[in-house]
Amino acid sequence: MFAKTLLLSTLAATAAAQTYNQTYATGLLQFLENNGFSSLANAITTSIDSPGTINLLNNVNGTSKTLLAPTNSAFNGLAANATSNSTLLGDRLSYHLLSGSFPGSAFATSPSHTIARTYLNDTSLVTLEGNKTQAMAFTIDGGATRVLNQNTVVTITNTTSYENLLIQVVDAVIDTPGTITAAFATYKLTALPTVLDQLNFTDALEAAHG
Repeated sequence: MFAKTLLLSTLAATAAAQTYNQTYATGLLQFLENNGFSSLANAITTSIDSPGTINLLNNVNGTSKTLLAPTNSAFNGLAANATSNSTLLGDRLSYHLLSGSFPGSAFATSPSHTIARTYLNDTSLVTLEGNKTQAMAFTIDGGATRVLNQNTVVTITNTTSYENLLIQVVDAVIDTPGTITAAFATYKLTALPTVLDQLNFTDALEAAHG
């Protein structure tokens, strides 16, 4: 009861300055709280004034959308600094909302993949041409649907829904896109960064669009 009261009071305190549908947002947060996604609900409320979370709430209702909902245990595995910065947390949450409905049948099987458009639009993280929002890639591998290009394996484990929203349950909190340098480290490409630095290509690649 306390958690629900906190959700409602937080929304009421901020809704006047925002454009999202407060009734829908309240219902969604209560649904998440009641269905085993209390950590996701808490992440939304604690970052509710951040641009990313406002963007998520502005766009989540209406037409068909897909929300990638991390389990409570997925949030428990995060480092403290992953949730302490509300701006970064909000960006990360907006990366969990997809434009359109993506049921299991929508995903291609490896080596093919499916691209979905997210609502992550922070220009410090997204450098796509035409000011497009960040995309996300999926594939079915070994019978499991996975989110590609992540530092850890992220798998869709279950499906539920709320009004217009298809909710795909995932077993990890999805990382926002990293830098080229971070990607090299993730895939243990230790020699390549040295070569690119020697050719003065690293800065150009980090700044490149697309």
